[in-house]
Amino acid sequence: MNTSRKLLLAGATAIAAAAVASSALAQATSSASATAAVTVVTPINIAATGSLNYGRVVLDGSANAASLVLHTGDTSLASPTNATAVAGTAVTTPTFTVKGQPGQLYDMVVTPSLIIGGSNRLTVTGGYGVGATNLTLAGATVPLVYTLAVPSGTAAATYTGTVTVSVTYE
Repeated sequence: MNTSRKLLLAGATAIAAAAVASSALAQATSSASATAAVTVVTPINIAATGSLNYGRVVLDGSANAASLVLHTGDTSLASPTNATAVAGTAVTTPTFTVKGQPGQLYDMVVTPSLIIGGSNRLTVTGGYGVGATNLTLAGATVPLVYTLAVPSGTAAATYTGTVTVSVTYE
């Protein structure tokens, strides 16, 4: 065999070997991994104890609505606007206790609630101005404020309904 054929054959063999080697290195698939995690927390729960009772009031006859405000723990209706609290009547506020994952932020919402007496409807609104709060192991009792607006000329009657407080994790 002459030298040029030997070189040509050697070159062809080298190219074929390189093609086989590169096809062995090329892959049809590839994969990578990432860490996956989840943290399961204790379900949030709220429980109510007691009831909301503004007691008895007499509207002062003005053209303005009466405003009755109670704070968690109040046992008397202090300084109602455009109304007078009748002495000796029971005033109570409910206590709402929140339990869930310790250290987790939660928020509360007092849903405006209707209380009804005959054909009249009054609305209780509420709130707690502390923003989102961290839970502790024992749970949390959050002080709430309940406001009842009684329009001027509201008929004398007993008004009843419910107050709903909801909690959610932040």
